[in-house]
Amino acid sequence: MLSDGGVDVTWSALSDSELNYYSVDVSAVSPITYTYGVPYHPGIVDTSSRIHPAPYLNKLLSDERRTERVAPGQIWHVCVTGMRATPNNVDITPYIIKGSKACSDDFTLP
Repeated sequence: MLSDGGVDVTWSALSDSELNYYSVDVSAVSPITYTYGVPYHPGIVDTSSRIHPAPYLNKLLSDERRTERVAPGQIWHVCVTGMRATPNNVDITPYIIKGSKACSDDFTLP
């Protein structure tokens, strides 16, 4: 966890010849419940990502005209999943590399 409210997320590299990218999903668990995907670039298989969950979620909530905002004590977790190349606008389920999903423990930010 970073002093500015960011989080460095790291994971072990997946050894799979079909790996095209990692899907990083950030979940606000409680009191706000919301999940969003960190933007990705196909073909990029870095094993780390720096996220700033609170400001990003606050923007999403504002864009949806929702009044909730992240407050101290918000519980989060992050999940990372290995993905095959995925066509646009299709169900991604068949493109998930089976058994590759890993999630953090729940955490709060300082």
